[in-house]
Amino acid sequence: MFHGSHHITAVPASESEIEAEANAVRAVSESICPLKITLDRVVLTSTGVLVGCWQVDSGSDPVTIRQKLRNALPHAPVKQLYDAVMLHTSFARLLGHPSSWPEEANKVSELQFLHELVSRLNNKIRGTKATVSELWYVEEYDILALELDGRMKLRKFQLGCSKV
Repeated sequence: MFHGSHHITAVPASESEIEAEANAVRAVSESICPLKITLDRVVLTSTGVLVGCWQVDSGSDPVTIRQKLRNALPHAPVKQLYDAVMLHTSFARLLGHPSSWPEEANKVSELQFLHELVSRLNNKIRGTKATVSELWYVEEYDILALELDGRMKLRKFQLGCSKV
């Protein structure tokens, strides 16, 4: 949703600064409502990321949430890693060619086959509904720890929907 620091623009912080940031994120979480969302589509980006694009059916607007987080985390990188209005999930990142292909893949180009797989995935999971009910404050001790199952400390804050 929002990065207080990321692998492109690392923002070092002391223990007391980290605690202050976590408390600021907690305060934001108490002021926003859970999001009911529907998966609109899955796309394969040119960089090999399989992305789920979501529509917000109800709850706080992601733009509003990000603005509140921007205000709460003033040292966060100005350049975030995504468009502010887009709500997405990165499902996977293709890092290379698979060691083997199914027989049907030999009949078309690799790119065409991948697009066909994405189309099949869309047909299966488009319309999936979910509820976002918490914000996470994640301290990553390894680069991209959340994505790569590295060392991290995770704090979860329930969305409170108060009028703060």
